[in-house]
This record gives sequence, structure tokens and C-alpha cells, in this order.
Amino acid sequence: MKRFAAGIITLVGLTVLGGQIPDAYAHVQLAPQDAMKASRQDIDDIVAFYGKIEDALAKKDLNAIMTFYTDDYFHQGITKSQIRGLWENLFGNFDSLNSTHVFNGVEIKEGEAIITCTGTLLGIPKTAKDKKYVTVDKWVNMDHYLSKKGGSWRIVGGASHWLIEPMVKHGKEIKYQVEFHPLF
Repeated sequence: MKRFAAGIITLVGLTVLGGQIPDAYAHVQLAPQDAMKASRQDIDDIVAFYGKIEDALAKKDLNAIMTFYTDDYFHQGITKSQIRGLWENLFGNFDSLNSTHVFNGVEIKEGEAIITCTGTLLGIPKTAKDKKYVTVDKWVNMDHYLSKKGGSWRIVGGASHWLIEPMVKHGKEIKYQVEFHPLF
């Protein structure tokens, strides 16, 4: 297990992967258990899900990445086909894409998950002479919405996926998510 200055980082699915952590997997840090309203198995499954995304990023496997989104994905007017275009653009302009996710809270009910997350997507611009990483995307305490479809977690988009107007979901009022963060 890798360690960082901020503390121990839990990396993708120790229980799922039997303790063997591929270098390509997403760096995921979990909040204390009391911030999690989900079973340990569900949390492990979601962490492994983000690891699979990271593996697809490392391979620049656009088709694999697209399998992590629901067919009816929608966020702030962005559809699944437009997400594909965004990823194509990222792969065309960056090498060594990788992500870090800090799950500040996870709540799962009835096959739907709300993950409050802070994170970054980093990459090396193909045109950069110094080959240094830059921030491609970042988010702070954003809610990511997942749904379990056919036994597997999928990204459904932002709060706008369910909303025409604010509503109560999982016992709390959800309002429009105004930040533009469609990738995760």
C-alpha cells in the first residue's frame, strides 16, 4: 500500500484485488467509516469501479471508458456521445492521464450512489517540451451520481440527471449542480 503525507491512502479494492495493486489504478482516499452510508462491500466495489476507469485511462481505451457511463447519461446538457468526444479530445492532447479521488462521503440506497468527492485528473500535454503534469480537471466536494445497472456501477451524470427542479433524494434536498464536471 502506498502512503502519502496526508495519511494512508486506500488504493483500489484491496479486498477485490487480493492486495495486489496495479500502478495504473486510481488513487482513492476514503473518509472515516462514519461518513459512509454504505456497506463495506459496496464501497469496495465503487473503489474498484474507479480503478477500472483508471486502467482504461492508462490504456487510452476509449471504448472501455464509455462502458462506465449509463446509456442515458446526462449532465448539464452533456450526453454520453458528447462525453465520448471530450475523452477523445483528452486522449488526443494528453499523455499519462491519471486521477485521484477523495471520497468525503458515500451514500447508497436502492442501487443508487451519491459520492461526495474531491479530486483531480492530471496529464502531460503532448505538446509540452518539459513533459510535466498539468491539472486537466479538478473538483471539490462535488456529488458524483452512480447507478447499479446489471450488477455493475455506472456514472449517470450530475444532479441534473434526475432533476427538472430541486428534489429530495436520499433524505436530503438536492439542488442543481452548477459546476461543470461531467467526466466523473
